[in-house]
Amino acid sequence: MTQEPSRSFPMISWAHERVRRSTSRARLALWRAEGARLHPDVHLFGRITLIGDPRGLRIGAGSSLNEGVHLELRDSVWIGADVHLSAHVKLHTGELVPEVVPRVHRSAPIVIEDHVWVAAGAIVGAGVRIGRGAVVGAGAVVLEDVAPWTFVAGVPARLIRPLEAPDGLPSGARDDEVGRRRLRRRNGPRTVADR
Repeated sequence: MTQEPSRSFPMISWAHERVRRSTSRARLALWRAEGARLHPDVHLFGRITLIGDPRGLRIGAGSSLNEGVHLELRDSVWIGADVHLSAHVKLHTGELVPEVVPRVHRSAPIVIEDHVWVAAGAIVGAGVRIGRGAVVGAGAVVLEDVAPWTFVAGVPARLIRPLEAPDGLPSGARDDEVGRRRLRRRNGPRTVADR
């Protein structure tokens, strides 16, 4: 005789997802209340650590931060639209000055432009700008600027290869649902179907 599978598993999964979403919304609301400038279409997946002043944090539309992302805000962190920070990515705006003893701290902003993917476990150092459309490989340590539409990896990160930029996209918009929603918000709906 076969036993009928439990019907409670989908309910547990559904409840877990609702709790996760509620927790993410509460964390985003708290960051906004503390002065962070976050687009309404920002997504958090799991526990995110934010150390420092949230007023220095900006995140654009369609961006997502995954489990274990660490944001250290001694200076500002600007994350563009459609940026994906994979699990355990660390952004450090502060560092010790290696040439000075006793050691002293210095800080510089981090800027991550639109359509960037920073893969799992990567570390981005103070003063780094990651150009539009770039990809940072898993476990990379980024200490210098990354050119747009390039793939970098390694310790320290170095150019692996250039990436091909997509053709025909309006500046700041993607040809998918996230990009279309952002374009509609900026320009207003054009037809009843767009609303």
